[in-house]
Amino acid sequence: MQMIGDTNLQNVNIAVLSDIHGNRWALEAVLADIRQREIDQLVNLGDSLYGPLDPAGTAEILLSLDIPTVRGNEDRIIIQPAHDREDSPTLRCVRGQLSPDRIHWLESLELTTRGHTHFLAFHGTPQRDDEYLLEEVTGAGVRLRNPLELMQRLPPTEQPLILCGHSHVPGAVHLPDGRLLEAYDLSFLRGEHQLVLPAGDLHVYDLISLFQAGRDYAAATDVAVL
Repeated sequence: MQMIGDTNLQNVNIAVLSDIHGNRWALEAVLADIRQREIDQLVNLGDSLYGPLDPAGTAEILLSLDIPTVRGNEDRIIIQPAHDREDSPTLRCVRGQLSPDRIHWLESLELTTRGHTHFLAFHGTPQRDDEYLLEEVTGAGVRLRNPLELMQRLPPTEQPLILCGHSHVPGAVHLPDGRLLEAYDLSFLRGEHQLVLPAGDLHVYDLISLFQAGRDYAAATDVAVL
């Protein structure tokens, strides 16, 4: 059992969705898999609708789930002027498919989850949706931040689990205060992996696997779940 303050993760099973990018078929596949598991909490790390497959259908499913969802950088691009992408066919396609209520849903998303007992979730960092957390990118290359540096970039929280995406690089860091920081890889050939926590299971679903499947959308849906 892992205890942080009055919070414990014993027997809590969490499923994490990340970077769906409008792939309704992959989303439907992983939700079918999730229904076969004893999942206590489902959370979505953002970048949900930016993609040309079926952003409207993806939005309809996500809104019906009513799960904690944070804003990704490519969610923001849809609802704010994107001067470097305004001529993007994908952006025009997505905006053209989304009704005003779907746009309003994107506008309502926040950078971080609030009020959840077991986890703090965000897309990039708690401060920015387009910033890397585990890695520092410099002119000389990329380096991993050490646990003390990560602690300085994270707010004090009671939640024992911190969830983030964006970098497409997997990582798990045990912070000095006992919290577990998990980042998610979007390049798995299989779209789900299970991390055995000190108490409870964490299931992570890679819904952007179509981009690693040579844009074979049917194959991508097949590999989105184990």
